[in-house]
This record gives sequence, structure tokens and C-alpha cells, in this order.
Amino acid sequence: MTCAELQSPETDHAPNAAITSRTINARNSHVTSNLDTSRSYAARLAHLLDDEFVVPGADWRFGIDPLIGLLPGIGDTAGMLLSLVVLAEARTRKIRWSVILKMLGVIAIDWLVGSVPIIGDAFDFWYKPNLRNLRLLEEELARREGAPPPDRVA
Repeated sequence: MTCAELQSPETDHAPNAAITSRTINARNSHVTSNLDTSRSYAARLAHLLDDEFVVPGADWRFGIDPLIGLLPGIGDTAGMLLSLVVLAEARTRKIRWSVILKMLGVIAIDWLVGSVPIIGDAFDFWYKPNLRNLRLLEEELARREGAPPPDRVA
């Protein structure tokens, strides 16, 4: 079997091909990138968790993280564990500890406030911790490369 056949989504032998060939639509992305967002698992997961879906007729986005947070008892902890993927990406890229600590703070705030019934659930839809951490990671990568930081989208 050739490499092209393995990467083809039509091939029965490549169950993850549709996932790996999926790219993030830059128009819908709130974070522009020094990470190669079409290949970075952490970037794709951050968008899935925080802004994958659009409310029809509104410019309001949300992901599966606030939905997971609705599960009593385990939802916010499960969301926190998924948030650690972006942090792991930062450690892999040898990001400064000061940035890692900021990222941990973002995760901790999301977990603590998100654990409060009703208020925490509303907070989860607004806070978007994974995109915040992705932004911190990208700003640090831009700083390291001497490039201007990515533009922020209001």
C-alpha cells in the first residue's frame, strides 16, 4: 500500500484519514497562527472545545467544552483534562515557564468557576480557556521568532 493510499479518506484502511485531512477554516478561526493549525492537534482540539459550532443567526460560537461541563460531577474535570493538551503542546515546544504558569492559571480559573452550578455553566460558554491558551502559545512562539504577535480578534 502506498503512502497516498494511506492518506486518502476514501480508503477503508485509514480510519483516521478524515480527521487528519480536516483543516480549520481560517475565516472562522479566532486565532491566527504560528502553529500550523492544519496539522497541530492541540490547535484543532482547542477550536473543537471552544468555538466549533455557530448559533444560527448570531455571531456566537461555542465548542464542546461547555457542553461537557454540563455533566454533573465529572464534566468540568473532563474539560480540564482535555485543556491540558494545549499545555502539553507548549511544553513540547519548550515554552518559558512564565507562560506555562499563565496557561495553568487559565485552566485553573476555568475549572474552579466552571464547577459552580449554573453560574459556572454560563461562564464555560464565555471564557474559552483553550483558545486563550492557544493565543498565549502563539504569542510566545511569535516572540521567540522575533515576529509580531498574531492579531487579536475582538
